[in-house]
This record gives sequence, C-alpha cells and structure tokens, in this order.
Amino acid sequence: MGALFVAPPVLPHAAIVVQGHVPLYHWRGQGRDAQFLGKHTMRNHTFLFLDASEVDAVTSNTIPDIDPKYFFRDLHKAFTGLSALSQLGVKDVISPLWGAGTFGGDPVVKTIILAAAASQTKVLIHLSVDTARIYQPFMPHEDDRPTVLIDFLRGLQQTWRHLTVGEIVSKLHNGDWGHLTRKS
Repeated sequence: MGALFVAPPVLPHAAIVVQGHVPLYHWRGQGRDAQFLGKHTMRNHTFLFLDASEVDAVTSNTIPDIDPKYFFRDLHKAFTGLSALSQLGVKDVISPLWGAGTFGGDPVVKTIILAAAASQTKVLIHLSVDTARIYQPFMPHEDDRPTVLIDFLRGLQQTWRHLTVGEIVSKLHNGDWGHLTRKS
C-alpha cells in the first residue's frame, strides 16, 4: 500500500526498497472476502515495491502483458528490485500475484516475469496464491476450461522448467502455452 502514496510515480527503471521494524497483520482471503485473523507480529522486515505496467485499460487481441513494451519493462523492473534485495542479502521473498489485480495483468505472465528475474538474481520467490482463484487464459483453445490458478502454474513449472526466457517469451507470443498444462 505504501507504494500508492509515492509521488511522483516510480520511474520505469526503478524500484523502492523499505526496511524497518513494522507490525504485520495476518489476513486470509482477498478483496471483499478478506478476513482479519486477529493477530500480528512485530519484527524487522524488508519490503520491495514494484509498480507493474498498468494494462487494465489496454485493448488488444492478445494478452497486453506480452507486448514487448510492457513485458520487458516489467522484467527489467522485477530484475532491478530483486537485484537490490540480493545485494542486501535477502535470499527469500514472499510475493502476491504481482500486477495481476488492480493493474490488470495476467497472473501467469506476471509470475513468469517474477520467476525469470528471480532466477537471474538468485532470489527464491514464494508465491502467495489463493487456492480458490480460477484462471482462464486470455485467448483459450477450444478444449480449455477454467482451472485453478495454482494448478495451472504448477503445470507450467513442470513443462517449462528447462526453457530459457527467450523460449518462454516465444511461446507466450505464439499463443501455444495454455494447452500445455491442461488435462482433457
């Protein structure tokens, strides 16, 4: 939330790292279904604020996130922020579905961007995904049905584990990525 109060907006090639002793309140769920669990912890924490490309208003026949101007901007942004954390000695990060809410980004593409940046900075990303969140690809194939997002991401992890970032970008642009993990 703190990143929303920064003015002027964060530059496309910059990230904000904040460290300090802060309380963290425990919640479950998201949006209007979020529930406060009634507890908090007080410890020293490091926060990384990355503003994702705002693609919620972009009209396109493809996933806006894979347009090179958004994809590489977000990849560079994630790499910049995770590099800063790595230099501070941070090796593990817990992240929400970055840029896939208010900013309108595709959660799978944004996860791929985070994973690519993390692999280059040697930072391990622990993704926090609501197990009830459903995912429908932007341009589904005829046999594609909505699936649980975490299952879709696990399938991609298995099938794309040894691909390079370039190969993944090519698959995203060719539109041959959704059906790879679907069960008939």
